[in-house]
Amino acid sequence: MRERYRPAVLSLLIAAGVLLLIHGLIGYPILTSRSGTVQRSLLSTLVSKNLLNNTGAAGDDEELREWLRGARSLGRRVVLRYSACGGLINQQYSHLSAFILATALRAEVVLPPACFRNSFGLHYDMDIKRNKMEWFTTPVNTLLDVPRVIENWKALGIKVYETPGLQPAPNLTQPSTAFPAFIQRDVDPRLILRLPDVYLARSPLAALVARSRATLARHLRDLDPGLAASTDYLVLDLPCTFFALRTARIPALATRVAALLPFNAALEALAARTVAAMAAAGVPAFNGVHLRVEKDAGDWTIIMGGVGRMWHLYTQTMRRAGLDARTPLYVATGLLTYGASKEWAYAQRVLLSKGLASRVVIKNQFVPAFELAELNTEQQALLDFLILARAVRFVGFGSSTFSYYLTQHRRMRGHAQEASLLVDAARIGTDAMFEAAAVITHPPLMHVVQ
Repeated sequence: MRERYRPAVLSLLIAAGVLLLIHGLIGYPILTSRSGTVQRSLLSTLVSKNLLNNTGAAGDDEELREWLRGARSLGRRVVLRYSACGGLINQQYSHLSAFILATALRAEVVLPPACFRNSFGLHYDMDIKRNKMEWFTTPVNTLLDVPRVIENWKALGIKVYETPGLQPAPNLTQPSTAFPAFIQRDVDPRLILRLPDVYLARSPLAALVARSRATLARHLRDLDPGLAASTDYLVLDLPCTFFALRTARIPALATRVAALLPFNAALEALAARTVAAMAAAGVPAFNGVHLRVEKDAGDWTIIMGGVGRMWHLYTQTMRRAGLDARTPLYVATGLLTYGASKEWAYAQRVLLSKGLASRVVIKNQFVPAFELAELNTEQQALLDFLILARAVRFVGFGSSTFSYYLTQHRRMRGHAQEASLLVDAARIGTDAMFEAAAVITHPPLMHVVQ
């Protein structure tokens, strides 16, 4: 659920990149032929609807807006490849940054594989010798509704390619250098270039577009003249794009792109089925909480002042959110995935004794064990996420991307802003980063998205 960036100092956060095992793609023949005529230009739509402006303030800058109106063009197709790293929502933020950049570059996009952790119950440490957590790759359709993603973007003039296959790649410990390791069949390696320094960069969109275009133009200029004249594409590779962009400056565009990246349809259906089963069992309405108190987040508990202090802040925030003893409480926590029975029993005692729930509800009570066993850690987190999106009121943890994204996702579904609160986690030191790069909604954009 919470995907790793450590406390306080940005350099420390960058150094604390999670272990990401990146796999490559089988080559894709689509790169050897020119693309056909697109349907409707997404950029025209965005410009006409003023979605590139900051909801009343000045947009990123005039240079970007001029380029978006078609003032300049490379005259080549750009194929954007990138890595999605960390847990469920870190990966979603990686997709978000990549697709926003692709929108501005008019680039085609190759979806990366997804990844999942081996357990929420293992200690994470940025010292590789002490770190126990591992990440493994898996098809991206385990988390995203890939057919809908492709259709959504096709209708708007941007071609998206599935991950054609996975191949082993060296273990990469730093997301900042986790460039996609693709098998390059049907792709001329001379036409591939890399754009580094995007992980956690929080770059203004205009700046990243300018840097991307300059890199592409330089590469094209330096190619053999014959190849430069004959090629119709260039491939731009980025490492993990998590928090690559300063989305707070373009919340309307971020909202639109987030809505075009739907989650796995089977898990959406399972969430709906679970909520229906809860209603049939006497839980027609419920509040929700994301308890980020697992072992892999142990450093956070220490920074926040210990277990007692963490629970004090949680109960304080839940009372402020309006959670009470009259309403059932759905709890999402990784404690349920690794047999932390003592910690879970303690959590239930606190929630009930403090009058924060009439009863405690979890997915395990309504989803058969064999179904849950088929889901990896991030899929189980996604199931919780989709159920919590339907809660009347929600409380999460302030430095968790899962919680932060969910509060905004709930607003996009029509929940009032005050129906979602986060535990103040300023001591962890991620607030400035979140305020710059984790924003996907703005108060005027509180509407239901499909």
